[in-house]
Amino acid sequence: MKIYNVFCFLSAFLLAKAIDADTELAILMPTTPLVTTTLDSWQCATENITHYFDILRATGALNSARVSYGRSLFSSCTLTGLDRSTCRNPDSSVWCAFESVIPSTLLSVYSSHASLASL
Repeated sequence: MKIYNVFCFLSAFLLAKAIDADTELAILMPTTPLVTTTLDSWQCATENITHYFDILRATGALNSARVSYGRSLFSSCTLTGLDRSTCRNPDSSVWCAFESVIPSTLLSVYSSHASLASL
């Protein structure tokens, strides 16, 4: 009788393991086909996208005026070196006021620059 009980226990144990193995096998090797996606064409995958990150920069007197205005906004900051980056940034309305303080000799250059930047 003991041998019969051990045999039944082992059979049940092995059967349970076989069912688990089939379940695990179905997870590892699914019977339904995988969803496929279309790949980008080689032209898209190899495109040089650096021009998307080029920004329009002011040059000459307009750039000097812009830098001078930006420095004047931070004139109250007494920190130096890397610590200067922790100074409080002025509100956007103050930055946007550059248009109202720009020298009149640079207004046409500024409007031309601004129109190119909005494209």
